[in-house]
Amino acid sequence: MSKHDTVQIIKKFITDYTSTLAYFKESDLYKGSVVLGGTSYNILGAFFSVNPHSIANKALEDHGGDIIFLINIEKNVVLMRKNKNCGIDLGKLAKQLSSGGGTSDVAGCILNDTIINITKLLQPC
Repeated sequence: MSKHDTVQIIKKFITDYTSTLAYFKESDLYKGSVVLGGTSYNILGAFFSVNPHSIANKALEDHGGDIIFLINIEKNVVLMRKNKNCGIDLGKLAKQLSSGGGTSDVAGCILNDTIINITKLLQPC
């Protein structure tokens, strides 16, 4: 890897980190306890347009959620992430909620009434 490539990677990391910090100063995060498949989970919810994985990591770490639903209204999609101690399979959950899919740890689906109804159970942090 060239020195130029290394500098570009570092610049991107700093930009992503800075925009994630700004996100939490300017945007609301929502939280609530929701029963899914007979098990209660601490669900976080947030809207995003950029850096969903950085937002998910920071939100799960700082707010003790089991699962986060990241919603992009413009694209009508929901991304799901979970903390490492949560046993739910997000790929299966996404498929059940909205014909989505993914892996056990990361999944996505189309925003629909089922997901909107789940997010209505959440309150601002």
